[in-house]
Amino acid sequence: MMRTKSSAKISAVLSLMVLIPFAAPLATQASGSKLTPKRPNVVFIMTDDHGPWALGVAGNKNAYTPNLNQLARRGAYLKRCFSLTPVCSPARAILMTSRYSSEVNIPDFLHAEREPGRYLSPEFATWPKLFAEAGYDAALSGKWHLNFGRKGMPTDFGYEEYLMTMGISINPSVNINGQSRRMDGYTPDIITDFGLEFIRRKRSAPFLLSLHFFAPHANWGNRTPDGDRTWLPVRDEIWDHFKNTDPELPRTDIGGLDTARTKRMMREYLASVAAVDRNIKRLVDTLAELGIAEDTIIVFTADQGFSMGHKGNGRWLFKDDPDSPRPNMYDNSLLTPSIVCWPGTIAGSTVVEESITFLDWFPTLLAMASIPLPDGATIRGRNFFPLLKGTPMHWDEDVFAQYTMWDWHQTGAKLRAYRTAQWKLVRDYAHEGKDEFYDIIRDPTESTNLIHSTNQTIRQAIVDVEGKMLAQMKDIGDPLLELAAAK
Repeated sequence: MMRTKSSAKISAVLSLMVLIPFAAPLATQASGSKLTPKRPNVVFIMTDDHGPWALGVAGNKNAYTPNLNQLARRGAYLKRCFSLTPVCSPARAILMTSRYSSEVNIPDFLHAEREPGRYLSPEFATWPKLFAEAGYDAALSGKWHLNFGRKGMPTDFGYEEYLMTMGISINPSVNINGQSRRMDGYTPDIITDFGLEFIRRKRSAPFLLSLHFFAPHANWGNRTPDGDRTWLPVRDEIWDHFKNTDPELPRTDIGGLDTARTKRMMREYLASVAAVDRNIKRLVDTLAELGIAEDTIIVFTADQGFSMGHKGNGRWLFKDDPDSPRPNMYDNSLLTPSIVCWPGTIAGSTVVEESITFLDWFPTLLAMASIPLPDGATIRGRNFFPLLKGTPMHWDEDVFAQYTMWDWHQTGAKLRAYRTAQWKLVRDYAHEGKDEFYDIIRDPTESTNLIHSTNQTIRQAIVDVEGKMLAQMKDIGDPLLELAAAK
Protein backbone atom coordinates (compact mmCIF):
# COMPACT_ATOMS: atom_id res chain seq x y z
CA MET A 1 0.00 0.00 0.00
CA MET A 2 1.27 3.46 -0.87
CA ARG A 3 2.21 5.54 2.15
CA THR A 4 1.01 9.13 2.34
CA LYS A 5 3.27 12.14 2.83
CA SER A 6 2.13 12.60 6.42
CA SER A 7 2.72 8.88 7.08
CA ALA A 8 6.37 9.27 6.13
CA LYS A 9 6.69 12.30 8.40
CA ILE A 10 5.14 10.43 11.30
CA SER A 11 7.61 7.59 10.79
CA ALA A 12 10.45 10.11 10.91
CA VAL A 13 9.13 11.64 14.12
CA LEU A 14 8.68 8.26 15.78
CA SER A 15 12.17 7.18 14.83
CA LEU A 16 13.53 10.00 16.99
CA MET A 17 11.54 8.93 20.04
CA VAL A 18 12.06 6.17 22.55
CA LEU A 19 9.30 3.67 21.88
CA ILE A 20 7.99 1.02 24.25
CA PRO A 21 9.41 -2.44 23.46
CA PHE A 22 7.19 -5.02 21.84
CA ALA A 23 5.06 -7.01 24.26
CA ALA A 24 5.38 -10.78 24.00
CA PRO A 25 2.49 -12.21 21.97
CA LEU A 26 0.07 -13.97 24.29
CA ALA A 27 -0.15 -16.90 21.90
CA THR A 28 3.40 -17.88 22.89
CA GLN A 29 2.81 -17.70 26.64
CA ALA A 30 2.50 -21.10 28.26
CA SER A 31 -0.03 -21.91 30.97
CA GLY A 32 0.86 -25.33 32.34
CA SER A 33 1.08 -27.58 29.29
CA LYS A 34 -1.26 -25.46 27.17
CA LEU A 35 -0.76 -22.31 25.17
CA THR A 36 -2.86 -19.31 26.10
CA PRO A 37 -4.87 -18.25 23.03
CA LYS A 38 -3.85 -14.94 21.54
CA ARG A 39 -6.35 -12.26 22.47
CA PRO A 40 -7.97 -10.34 19.62
CA ASN A 41 -6.61 -7.01 18.53
CA VAL A 42 -9.03 -4.11 18.98
CA VAL A 43 -9.40 -0.98 16.86
CA PHE A 44 -11.89 1.39 18.47
CA ILE A 45 -12.93 4.11 16.03
CA MET A 46 -14.80 7.20 17.16
CA THR A 47 -16.03 10.15 15.14
CA ASP A 48 -17.29 13.45 16.56
CA ASP A 49 -20.79 14.95 16.17
CA HIS A 50 -21.80 12.15 13.81
CA GLY A 51 -25.56 11.87 13.47
CA PRO A 52 -27.01 8.34 13.50
CA TRP A 53 -28.67 9.18 10.18
CA ALA A 54 -25.37 10.08 8.42
CA LEU A 55 -24.57 6.56 7.29
CA GLY A 56 -25.60 4.61 4.21
CA VAL A 57 -26.52 1.54 6.23
CA ALA A 58 -28.94 3.74 8.20
CA GLY A 59 -30.87 4.28 4.97
CA ASN A 60 -29.45 7.68 4.05
CA LYS A 61 -29.30 7.94 0.25
CA ASN A 62 -27.24 11.12 0.42
CA ALA A 63 -24.46 9.64 2.56
CA TYR A 64 -21.44 8.15 0.81
CA THR A 65 -20.08 5.52 3.21
CA PRO A 66 -19.38 2.36 1.17
CA ASN A 67 -16.65 1.13 3.51
CA LEU A 68 -18.66 1.61 6.69
CA ASN A 69 -21.61 -0.07 4.97
CA GLN A 70 -19.35 -3.01 4.14
CA LEU A 71 -18.13 -3.12 7.74
CA ALA A 72 -21.74 -3.42 8.89
CA ARG A 73 -22.41 -6.16 6.34
CA ARG A 74 -19.45 -8.08 7.73
CA GLY A 75 -20.50 -7.56 11.35
CA ALA A 76 -23.20 -6.05 13.57
CA TYR A 77 -25.04 -2.77 13.17
CA LEU A 78 -26.30 -1.25 16.44
CA LYS A 79 -29.48 0.65 15.65
CA ARG A 80 -29.82 2.26 19.08
CA CYS A 81 -26.51 3.11 20.73
CA PHE A 82 -26.86 6.08 23.10
CA SER A 83 -23.91 8.21 24.20
CA LEU A 84 -26.00 9.41 27.22
CA THR A 85 -25.04 13.05 26.70
CA PRO A 86 -25.16 15.33 23.64
CA VAL A 87 -21.63 16.70 24.01
CA CYS A 88 -18.12 15.37 23.48
CA SER A 89 -16.04 15.44 26.70
CA PRO A 90 -18.62 13.87 29.03
CA ALA A 91 -19.51 11.25 26.39
CA ARG A 92 -15.85 10.27 26.12
CA ALA A 93 -15.56 10.10 29.91
CA ILE A 94 -18.63 7.83 30.09
CA LEU A 95 -17.11 5.60 27.41
CA MET A 96 -13.82 5.29 29.25
CA THR A 97 -15.15 4.69 32.76
CA SER A 98 -18.65 3.15 32.49
CA ARG A 99 -19.77 5.89 34.87
CA TYR A 100 -22.21 8.74 34.37
CA SER A 101 -20.79 12.16 33.52
CA SER A 102 -21.84 13.62 36.89
CA GLU A 103 -19.89 10.84 38.64
CA VAL A 104 -16.64 11.73 36.90
CA ASN A 105 -17.16 15.52 37.28
CA ILE A 106 -17.18 16.26 33.55
CA PRO A 107 -20.73 17.46 32.81
CA ASP A 108 -19.91 19.56 29.73
CA PHE A 109 -17.14 19.95 27.17
CA LEU A 110 -13.72 20.90 28.54
CA HIS A 111 -12.40 24.33 27.59
CA ALA A 112 -8.71 25.21 27.66
CA GLU A 113 -9.26 28.70 29.08
CA ARG A 114 -12.43 28.36 31.13
CA GLU A 115 -11.87 24.89 32.61
CA PRO A 116 -8.05 24.56 32.53
CA GLY A 117 -7.74 22.50 35.72
CA ARG A 118 -10.47 19.97 34.98
CA TYR A 119 -9.64 16.53 33.58
CA LEU A 120 -10.66 12.90 33.80
CA SER A 121 -9.04 11.54 36.94
CA PRO A 122 -6.78 8.49 36.46
CA GLU A 123 -8.25 7.20 39.73
CA PHE A 124 -11.22 5.86 37.78
CA ALA A 125 -10.95 2.39 36.29
CA THR A 126 -10.79 2.57 32.50
CA TRP A 127 -10.91 -0.23 29.97
CA PRO A 128 -7.81 0.92 27.97
CA LYS A 129 -5.74 0.69 31.14
CA LEU A 130 -7.10 -2.79 31.84
CA PHE A 131 -6.20 -3.81 28.29
CA ALA A 132 -2.66 -2.54 28.85
CA GLU A 133 -2.41 -4.43 32.15
CA ALA A 134 -3.53 -7.57 30.32
CA GLY A 135 -0.57 -7.34 27.94
CA TYR A 136 -1.91 -5.18 25.13
CA ASP A 137 0.18 -2.54 23.40
CA ALA A 138 -2.10 0.51 23.30
CA ALA A 139 -2.09 3.75 21.33
CA LEU A 140 -4.46 6.65 20.78
CA SER A 141 -4.57 8.73 17.64
CA GLY A 142 -6.81 11.75 17.26
CA LYS A 143 -9.12 13.62 19.58
CA TRP A 144 -8.80 13.04 23.33
CA HIS A 145 -10.55 16.07 24.91
CA LEU A 146 -10.46 14.72 28.45
CA ASN A 147 -7.87 17.15 29.74
CA PHE A 148 -5.93 20.35 29.20
CA GLY A 149 -2.43 20.48 30.60
CA ARG A 150 -0.27 17.63 31.80
CA LYS A 151 -2.78 15.82 34.00
CA GLY A 152 -5.14 13.28 32.55
CA MET A 153 -2.99 12.52 29.50
CA PRO A 154 -3.62 9.35 27.45
CA THR A 155 -0.54 7.78 29.04
CA ASP A 156 -2.32 7.98 32.41
CA PHE A 157 -4.93 5.57 31.05
CA GLY A 158 -2.87 2.76 29.55
CA TYR A 159 -1.89 4.24 26.19
CA GLU A 160 1.85 3.91 25.52
CA GLU A 161 1.82 6.16 22.48
CA TYR A 162 -0.42 8.92 21.24
CA LEU A 163 -0.99 11.55 18.61
CA MET A 164 -3.43 14.19 19.80
CA THR A 165 -5.02 16.86 17.66
CA MET A 166 -7.88 19.29 18.10
CA GLY A 167 -9.89 21.35 15.69
CA ILE A 168 -8.15 22.43 12.52
CA SER A 169 -8.86 20.25 9.52
CA ILE A 170 -5.83 20.81 7.29
CA ASN A 171 -2.16 21.06 8.30
CA PRO A 172 -2.95 20.63 12.01
CA SER A 173 -0.81 21.12 15.06
CA VAL A 174 -0.40 17.79 16.80
CA ASN A 175 1.14 16.43 19.99
CA ILE A 176 3.05 13.21 19.38
CA ASN A 177 4.15 11.58 22.61
CA GLY A 178 4.68 14.96 24.26
CA GLN A 179 6.27 16.73 21.30
CA SER A 180 4.28 19.43 19.50
CA ARG A 181 4.61 20.04 15.78
CA ARG A 182 2.58 20.94 12.72
CA MET A 183 1.81 18.25 10.16
CA ASP A 184 1.05 18.73 6.47
CA GLY A 185 -2.10 17.10 5.19
CA TYR A 186 -5.73 16.42 6.03
CA THR A 187 -6.39 15.68 9.68
CA PRO A 188 -8.40 12.45 9.09
CA ASP A 189 -5.51 11.10 7.00
CA ILE A 190 -2.86 12.12 9.55
CA ILE A 191 -4.78 10.48 12.38
CA THR A 192 -5.05 7.28 10.33
CA ASP A 193 -1.38 7.39 9.29
CA PHE A 194 -0.27 7.30 12.92
CA GLY A 195 -2.64 4.43 13.66
CA LEU A 196 -1.49 2.36 10.69
CA GLU A 197 2.17 2.86 11.62
CA PHE A 198 1.34 1.61 15.10
CA ILE A 199 -0.47 -1.46 13.74
CA ARG A 200 2.43 -2.36 11.47
CA ARG A 201 4.87 -2.24 14.37
CA LYS A 202 2.63 -4.07 16.84
CA ARG A 203 1.00 -6.66 14.58
CA SER A 204 2.70 -9.60 16.33
CA ALA A 205 1.34 -8.72 19.76
CA PRO A 206 -2.23 -8.04 20.80
CA PHE A 207 -2.82 -4.33 20.32
CA LEU A 208 -5.45 -1.75 21.13
CA LEU A 209 -5.74 1.27 18.85
CA SER A 210 -8.14 4.08 19.66
CA LEU A 211 -8.67 5.97 16.40
CA HIS A 212 -10.58 9.14 17.26
CA PHE A 213 -11.46 11.32 14.28
CA PHE A 214 -12.34 14.97 14.81
CA ALA A 215 -14.53 14.76 11.72
CA PRO A 216 -17.29 15.39 10.93
CA HIS A 217 -17.22 18.02 13.70
CA ALA A 218 -14.34 19.75 11.90
CA ASN A 219 -14.66 23.23 10.36
CA TRP A 220 -16.63 21.93 7.40
CA GLY A 221 -19.20 24.73 7.79
CA ASN A 222 -16.85 27.68 8.28
CA ARG A 223 -15.51 28.48 4.86
CA THR A 224 -14.69 32.09 4.11
CA PRO A 225 -17.21 34.06 1.99
CA ASP A 226 -15.02 33.80 -1.12
CA GLY A 227 -15.17 30.00 -0.92
CA ASP A 228 -11.69 29.39 0.50
CA ARG A 229 -11.29 25.61 0.74
CA THR A 230 -8.71 25.81 3.56
CA TRP A 231 -11.28 24.86 6.18
CA LEU A 232 -13.07 22.10 4.30
CA PRO A 233 -11.39 18.89 5.50
CA VAL A 234 -11.75 16.76 2.39
CA ARG A 235 -9.82 15.93 -0.72
CA ASP A 236 -11.00 17.27 -4.08
CA GLU A 237 -12.13 13.84 -5.26
CA ILE A 238 -14.42 13.55 -2.23
CA TRP A 239 -15.83 17.04 -2.59
CA ASP A 240 -16.49 16.40 -6.30
CA HIS A 241 -18.96 13.71 -5.20
CA PHE A 242 -21.04 16.22 -3.21
CA LYS A 243 -20.54 19.75 -4.53
CA ASN A 244 -23.35 19.63 -7.09
CA THR A 245 -25.82 17.48 -5.18
CA ASP A 246 -29.18 18.61 -3.85
CA PRO A 247 -29.47 16.63 -0.60
CA GLU A 248 -32.86 15.84 0.86
CA LEU A 249 -33.55 17.35 4.27
CA PRO A 250 -35.37 15.26 6.88
CA ARG A 251 -37.76 18.08 7.85
CA THR A 252 -39.16 20.99 5.86
CA ASP A 253 -41.69 22.18 8.43
CA ILE A 254 -39.28 23.77 10.92
CA GLY A 255 -40.05 27.47 11.20
CA GLY A 256 -37.17 29.82 10.39
CA LEU A 257 -34.88 27.11 9.00
CA ASP A 258 -32.47 28.50 6.41
CA THR A 259 -32.99 25.72 3.87
CA ALA A 260 -30.37 26.87 1.38
CA ARG A 261 -27.67 27.14 4.04
CA THR A 262 -28.72 23.84 5.60
CA LYS A 263 -28.35 22.06 2.26
CA ARG A 264 -24.92 23.63 1.69
CA MET A 265 -23.79 22.58 5.15
CA MET A 266 -25.31 19.11 4.66
CA ARG A 267 -23.13 18.65 1.56
CA GLU A 268 -20.02 19.69 3.48
CA TYR A 269 -20.97 17.59 6.50
CA LEU A 270 -21.53 14.42 4.46
CA ALA A 271 -18.27 15.07 2.60
CA SER A 272 -16.50 15.15 5.95
CA VAL A 273 -18.13 11.82 6.85
CA ALA A 274 -16.92 10.44 3.52
CA ALA A 275 -13.37 11.54 4.40
CA VAL A 276 -13.58 9.27 7.44
CA ASP A 277 -15.02 6.46 5.33
CA ARG A 278 -12.05 6.72 2.97
CA ASN A 279 -9.72 6.08 5.89
CA ILE A 280 -11.80 3.14 7.10
CA LYS A 281 -10.86 1.48 3.80
CA ARG A 282 -7.18 2.19 4.45
CA LEU A 283 -7.48 0.55 7.86
CA VAL A 284 -9.35 -2.51 6.61
CA ASP A 285 -6.92 -2.94 3.69
CA THR A 286 -3.93 -2.76 6.06
CA LEU A 287 -5.35 -5.42 8.38
CA ALA A 288 -5.96 -7.68 5.37
CA GLU A 289 -2.48 -7.03 4.00
CA LEU A 290 -0.92 -7.99 7.33
CA GLY A 291 -3.07 -11.12 7.59
CA ILE A 292 -4.67 -10.08 10.90
CA ALA A 293 -8.18 -9.08 9.78
CA GLU A 294 -9.85 -12.07 11.43
CA ASP A 295 -7.83 -11.51 14.60
CA THR A 296 -9.01 -7.91 14.95
CA ILE A 297 -12.22 -6.47 16.38
CA ILE A 298 -13.23 -3.19 14.72
CA VAL A 299 -15.64 -0.96 16.61
CA PHE A 300 -17.06 2.14 14.97
CA THR A 301 -19.10 4.72 16.87
CA ALA A 302 -19.32 8.47 17.55
CA ASP A 303 -19.20 10.53 20.73
CA GLN A 304 -22.68 12.00 20.09
CA GLY A 305 -25.27 12.56 17.42
CA PHE A 306 -26.10 15.64 15.40
CA SER A 307 -29.02 17.46 13.76
CA MET A 308 -29.02 18.87 10.25
CA GLY A 309 -32.53 19.82 9.21
CA HIS A 310 -33.92 17.74 12.09
CA LYS A 311 -35.71 18.95 15.19
CA GLY A 312 -33.00 20.23 17.49
CA ASN A 313 -30.82 22.04 14.92
CA GLY A 314 -28.11 24.43 16.01
CA ARG A 315 -28.85 28.16 15.93
CA TRP A 316 -26.62 28.73 12.89
CA LEU A 317 -29.18 27.02 10.63
CA PHE A 318 -31.88 29.60 11.30
CA LYS A 319 -32.40 32.80 9.33
CA ASP A 320 -33.20 35.01 12.30
CA ASP A 321 -31.23 33.14 14.97
CA PRO A 322 -34.32 32.68 17.19
CA ASP A 323 -34.22 31.51 20.77
CA SER A 324 -36.14 28.31 19.97
CA PRO A 325 -33.18 26.03 19.06
CA ARG A 326 -31.77 25.12 22.46
CA PRO A 327 -29.53 22.43 23.95
CA ASN A 328 -31.61 19.30 23.70
CA MET A 329 -31.85 15.61 24.50
CA TYR A 330 -33.51 14.44 21.28
CA ASP A 331 -32.58 10.99 20.03
CA ASN A 332 -30.68 12.49 17.08
CA SER A 333 -28.42 14.21 19.62
CA LEU A 334 -27.90 11.12 21.80
CA LEU A 335 -27.81 8.27 19.29
CA THR A 336 -24.58 7.31 17.55
CA PRO A 337 -23.93 5.37 14.32
CA SER A 338 -22.36 2.17 15.69
CA ILE A 339 -20.89 -0.98 14.15
CA VAL A 340 -18.93 -3.94 15.55
CA CYS A 341 -17.05 -6.24 13.17
CA TRP A 342 -15.23 -9.42 14.21
CA PRO A 343 -15.05 -11.93 11.34
CA GLY A 344 -15.65 -15.50 12.40
CA THR A 345 -17.21 -14.50 15.72
CA ILE A 346 -19.94 -12.01 14.85
CA ALA A 347 -22.12 -13.08 11.93
CA GLY A 348 -22.39 -10.69 9.02
CA SER A 349 -25.45 -8.43 8.68
CA THR A 350 -26.34 -8.81 12.36
CA VAL A 351 -28.67 -6.05 13.56
CA VAL A 352 -28.89 -5.24 17.26
CA GLU A 353 -32.25 -3.61 18.02
CA GLU A 354 -31.75 -3.28 21.79
CA SER A 355 -30.87 0.05 23.41
CA ILE A 356 -27.12 0.01 24.06
CA THR A 357 -25.37 2.85 25.93
CA PHE A 358 -21.82 4.12 26.27
CA LEU A 359 -21.79 2.62 29.75
CA ASP A 360 -21.89 -0.80 28.10
CA TRP A 361 -18.73 -0.59 25.99
CA PHE A 362 -16.45 -1.09 29.03
CA PRO A 363 -17.73 -4.53 30.15
CA THR A 364 -18.42 -5.66 26.58
CA LEU A 365 -14.93 -4.96 25.26
CA LEU A 366 -13.39 -6.68 28.26
CA ALA A 367 -15.62 -9.71 27.70
CA MET A 368 -14.64 -9.87 24.02
CA ALA A 369 -10.96 -9.86 24.99
CA SER A 370 -11.44 -12.30 27.93
CA ILE A 371 -10.23 -9.69 30.41
CA PRO A 372 -11.90 -9.83 33.85
CA LEU A 373 -13.70 -6.84 35.29
CA PRO A 374 -11.68 -4.96 37.93
CA ASP A 375 -12.31 -5.84 41.54
CA GLY A 376 -14.03 -3.17 43.59
CA ALA A 377 -14.66 -0.75 40.70
CA THR A 378 -18.13 0.63 40.04
CA ILE A 379 -19.17 -0.40 36.53
CA ARG A 380 -22.59 0.90 35.47
CA GLY A 381 -22.74 -0.82 32.11
CA ARG A 382 -23.75 -4.29 30.93
CA ASN A 383 -22.02 -6.79 28.66
CA PHE A 384 -23.87 -6.94 25.33
CA PHE A 385 -21.43 -9.36 23.65
CA PRO A 386 -24.14 -12.08 23.61
CA LEU A 387 -26.38 -9.75 21.58
CA LEU A 388 -23.59 -9.29 19.04
CA LYS A 389 -23.39 -13.07 18.68
CA GLY A 390 -27.15 -13.37 18.26
CA THR A 391 -27.73 -14.98 21.65
CA PRO A 392 -31.16 -14.08 23.10
CA MET A 393 -30.97 -12.43 26.51
CA HIS A 394 -33.11 -10.25 28.74
CA TRP A 395 -32.25 -6.61 28.12
CA ASP A 396 -33.71 -3.66 29.99
CA GLU A 397 -34.45 -0.93 27.41
CA ASP A 398 -34.43 1.97 29.89
CA VAL A 399 -31.91 4.74 29.21
CA PHE A 400 -30.98 7.65 31.52
CA ALA A 401 -29.14 10.65 30.07
CA GLN A 402 -27.58 13.81 31.53
CA TYR A 403 -26.36 17.19 30.34
CA THR A 404 -25.45 20.05 32.67
CA MET A 405 -23.96 23.00 30.83
CA TRP A 406 -21.31 25.25 32.33
CA ASP A 407 -22.76 28.53 33.55
CA TRP A 408 -20.69 30.37 30.94
CA HIS A 409 -21.86 28.11 28.09
CA GLN A 410 -24.96 29.37 26.23
CA THR A 411 -28.06 28.94 28.41
CA GLY A 412 -26.61 26.96 31.28
CA ALA A 413 -29.18 24.20 30.78
CA LYS A 414 -29.59 21.47 33.39
CA LEU A 415 -31.08 18.57 31.46
CA ARG A 416 -32.02 15.04 32.43
CA ALA A 417 -33.83 12.49 30.27
CA TYR A 418 -35.30 9.06 30.89
CA ARG A 419 -36.29 6.82 27.99
CA THR A 420 -38.23 3.56 28.20
CA ALA A 421 -39.33 1.28 25.36
CA GLN A 422 -42.34 3.58 24.78
CA TRP A 423 -41.91 6.88 26.60
CA LYS A 424 -39.31 9.61 26.90
CA LEU A 425 -39.28 12.31 29.58
CA VAL A 426 -36.96 15.34 29.45
CA ARG A 427 -36.65 17.75 32.37
CA ASP A 428 -34.84 21.08 32.17
CA TYR A 429 -34.22 22.11 35.78
CA ALA A 430 -32.78 25.49 34.76
CA HIS A 431 -35.70 26.81 32.70
CA GLU A 432 -39.40 26.79 33.38
CA GLY A 433 -41.72 25.52 30.66
CA LYS A 434 -39.09 23.57 28.73
CA ASP A 435 -39.94 20.03 29.86
CA GLU A 436 -40.88 17.43 27.24
CA PHE A 437 -42.62 14.05 27.03
CA TYR A 438 -42.91 11.85 23.96
CA ASP A 439 -44.51 8.59 22.91
CA ILE A 440 -41.51 7.36 20.94
CA ILE A 441 -43.36 4.35 19.53
CA ARG A 442 -46.03 6.46 17.82
CA ASP A 443 -43.81 9.54 17.46
CA PRO A 444 -40.19 8.40 16.89
CA THR A 445 -39.13 11.84 15.57
CA GLU A 446 -40.25 13.48 18.83
CA SER A 447 -42.50 15.91 17.02
CA THR A 448 -45.39 16.21 19.49
CA ASN A 449 -44.63 17.22 23.06
CA LEU A 450 -47.18 15.57 25.38
CA ILE A 451 -45.97 17.13 28.63
CA HIS A 452 -49.22 19.12 29.07
CA SER A 453 -51.57 16.39 27.84
CA THR A 454 -54.71 15.84 29.92
CA ASN A 455 -55.02 12.22 28.78
CA GLN A 456 -54.97 10.10 31.95
CA THR A 457 -52.87 7.34 30.40
CA ILE A 458 -50.22 9.87 29.43
CA ARG A 459 -50.39 11.65 32.81
CA GLN A 460 -49.79 8.32 34.56
CA ALA A 461 -46.96 7.48 32.17
CA ILE A 462 -45.25 10.78 33.07
CA VAL A 463 -45.52 9.92 36.78
CA ASP A 464 -44.15 6.42 36.20
CA VAL A 465 -41.20 7.51 34.06
CA GLU A 466 -40.33 10.35 36.42
CA GLY A 467 -40.32 7.88 39.30
CA LYS A 468 -37.78 5.79 37.42
CA MET A 469 -35.66 8.83 36.68
CA LEU A 470 -35.65 10.00 40.30
CA ALA A 471 -34.65 6.51 41.45
CA GLN A 472 -31.75 6.49 39.00
CA MET A 473 -30.64 9.96 40.06
CA LYS A 474 -30.72 8.90 43.70
CA ASP A 475 -28.75 5.73 42.95
CA ILE A 476 -25.86 7.62 41.35
CA GLY A 477 -25.96 10.67 43.63
CA ASP A 478 -26.96 13.02 40.82
CA PRO A 479 -26.22 16.64 41.86
CA LEU A 480 -29.59 17.74 40.46
CA LEU A 481 -31.56 15.32 42.62
CA GLU A 482 -32.74 18.02 45.02
CA LEU A 483 -34.03 20.16 42.12
CA ALA A 484 -35.65 17.09 40.59
CA ALA A 485 -37.39 16.06 43.79
CA ALA A 486 -38.86 19.56 44.15
CA LYS A 487 -40.15 19.67 40.56
